[in-house]
Amino acid sequence: MRSPVRTLARALVPDLGNLSRDQRDAVNALAQRVLLRLQQTEFEPFDEEGKTFLSDGWMQRRLRDVGARCKGPTAPAKAIR
Repeated sequence: MRSPVRTLARALVPDLGNLSRDQRDAVNALAQRVLLRLQQTEFEPFDEEGKTFLSDGWMQRRLRDVGARCKGPTAPAKAIR
């Protein structure tokens, strides 16, 4: 059974297999962030007040969570780009 993160990642980028490993890690980290944002109940997941959807700190944690190869101090900005 495929994880929800991988299912969403595949929906975001259908040709995920054609990306480099670092690019796949970035897509998986983004998918995980979207799922976490949807699961929380503290505030609206995608409202105008919460305009900062993805910071370097969040992306670095998500990269670590998905087991990314590159997860150092410069990796989050590169992954977000």
